[in-house]
Amino acid sequence: TSMVDVAGKASGAPCRALGRFLDAMVDVAVTGMVGAPRRLKVPPHRRPAARRVVAIGDLHGDYDKSLEAFQVAGVADEKGNWTGQDTVVVQVGDQLDRGDQEIKLLVWLERLRVAALKAGGRVHVLNGNHETMSVQGNFRYATKGAFHEFDQWLDWFNIAQRIKRRAGLSYTVLPAAPASVAPHARSRYLALQPGGPLAKRFFASQPAVLLLGSSLFVHGGVLPTHCKLEDNPDASMRAMNEETHRWIRGDTTVPMPEFLRGRDAIVWTRRYSHEPRLECDQLHQALDAIGAARTVVGHTIQPNHMISAACQGRALRVDVGLSRGCGNAVPQVLEILKDKELRVLMQRSKATSFSFFETCKWAPT
Repeated sequence: TSMVDVAGKASGAPCRALGRFLDAMVDVAVTGMVGAPRRLKVPPHRRPAARRVVAIGDLHGDYDKSLEAFQVAGVADEKGNWTGQDTVVVQVGDQLDRGDQEIKLLVWLERLRVAALKAGGRVHVLNGNHETMSVQGNFRYATKGAFHEFDQWLDWFNIAQRIKRRAGLSYTVLPAAPASVAPHARSRYLALQPGGPLAKRFFASQPAVLLLGSSLFVHGGVLPTHCKLEDNPDASMRAMNEETHRWIRGDTTVPMPEFLRGRDAIVWTRRYSHEPRLECDQLHQALDAIGAARTVVGHTIQPNHMISAACQGRALRVDVGLSRGCGNAVPQVLEILKDKELRVLMQRSKATSFSFFETCKWAPT
């Protein structure tokens, strides 16, 4: 069930331009915008502190509410253009499922990443449990609208590949989906399986963990037992991103990593985000081993749809259930200034104006 990339005989700048045009055609036909695919590579596990960092929680296939969150953060305008200058944004995972605009959301985040980089900022998008579930072929939270979006994508993708083949360009041949995959899910399966075109494009180069200054970003949480953190935490985090990258890009020698499996996986654990299961001792042990002051996680919608803190302020939980498939809450984002001052930014009302924000200095309890 692996796709095949066929090398073309045509070469030169005009041929490369035609190939890029056809790829852009697919994006525009499905999403109304042109993406900016990056070179496939292992994502960083560590980045230096920044003047201003904004953490944004789970987005779940809701482009419109995601745009609102980025506007609250002051990093995007009403048309979705980057306005954040040198701000560094970290979206903590779960772009997929529960919403109908998944590919549109992913293409837009891809565009923002490039625009931010040109302006001196960054956009880091992490993998969450819903990305890893989808690469596994588990689509139980995908919506009817999302399946339709992937059907559209596959139709246009195949048109582009046929034109490339006739023009002598390199092109991709997708196999038939296994008979075990339901007919309505086959487009999604082909796109998101390990090595699939959209799995490689969007998720293979996204971090599973990212230490940004003294803040550790991860979807669920890093436990002391993950990859023997006590022995060499830096190498362990690097290995997490490398193994995730190799699995998603379709390296057949690398199965799904164990640290992505089960209830205590780094994308699944709720030990730092759900009060009945709170394990502060484990958090302190993990953060002390890594050399981090705090962790920022998503995954668990917080009470009253408000960003919250726990474990003496070392666990910051930013999933407020903003998407329409998960509560349709008023967006909130976490701002970290100079790696130490923490504030919550939110809309004052549900009005479309984002000129004013309610802010509160973080006072951990």
